[in-house]
Amino acid sequence: MTATAADVPVHGTARTSRRLLLAGALAGPIFFASATTQMLTRAGFDITRHPISQLSTGDLGWIQILTFVLAGTGALALAVGVRRTLTEGIGRRALPILVGVFGAGLVAAGIFTMDPEQGFPAGTPEGPVARMSWHGIAHSAAAAVAFATLGDDAEVTGLLALMLLTESRRAARTDGGDLVPLDEQDRTRWDHDLIDEGIALIDGVWNRDRTGPYQLQAAIAAVHSAASAPDRTDWVQIAVLYMWLERLTPTAPVQLSRVVAVAHAYGPARGLALLDDLDRRHHLDRHPLTRQREHAVRAHLLQMTGDTTRAAALYRRAADLTANQVEQRYLLGKAGDLS
Repeated sequence: MTATAADVPVHGTARTSRRLLLAGALAGPIFFASATTQMLTRAGFDITRHPISQLSTGDLGWIQILTFVLAGTGALALAVGVRRTLTEGIGRRALPILVGVFGAGLVAAGIFTMDPEQGFPAGTPEGPVARMSWHGIAHSAAAAVAFATLGDDAEVTGLLALMLLTESRRAARTDGGDLVPLDEQDRTRWDHDLIDEGIALIDGVWNRDRTGPYQLQAAIAAVHSAASAPDRTDWVQIAVLYMWLERLTPTAPVQLSRVVAVAHAYGPARGLALLDDLDRRHHLDRHPLTRQREHAVRAHLLQMTGDTTRAAALYRRAADLTANQVEQRYLLGKAGDLS
């Protein structure tokens, strides 16, 4: 039988996917074999005292650096291969992301080496390094991110769920270059497969361990995503989640987000009272991370109370404080509608 033209890309794609999966399958054995050989042959290395990453230091450190990069590249190939071949199930998007983050972390851990310490390599003073270098800090951060994806960590899963739920609304956030706020978005344009996957992930780890900030942010996004219409949003639950999040991370953006949730849950007067209190105690109206948005939120709450004159003025002031032209057009449009 003669193959049709349509068969060629399918077969080619299948071969490429197999090669990617094979590269990923080899990454682990390559890393293990290389690291084990170095641990047994590098003078002065003691696995009971020295982490594997320390093999990246010294004259022969290039071997472990290359090992990190090759293993990370293999993991990245695996992520692409899994994304190509895994088409069903909850993990079809989550698993490639986790494997990809792991691979990128290994590559970064190879590029940024840790500091010599504890007498290795030969000639290094005993004891820990007095002060970590910038590349040592970068190495530690990259390794932590990489290996966190391998564990059954609820916060990592919460972060992944948050990423999926945020991405699910991307197509509906703008229309013809204009900003579309959440309550005005066309929910048929949301990616409901991503929403289902994100909700399943956060439901799977909720209350499994001590709840962290990423889990709470994912839960908030899940409540928004589960609402079939803006007026079906459970704002009371969102307000409670923001209060919980504020206790863990009392930052200005989180406090301002709680104001919005409280206003929707209990009315604009309650929201304005909370905003006034937070401005007095935490100066959200002067904080560099919230100054512009504080004006926009206050304008929105004043508009809800019927004070359109003050609301329009604050919308214009918020527009003056942003360099984002899309947001600027939106805010000026809101002000124009009230004038």
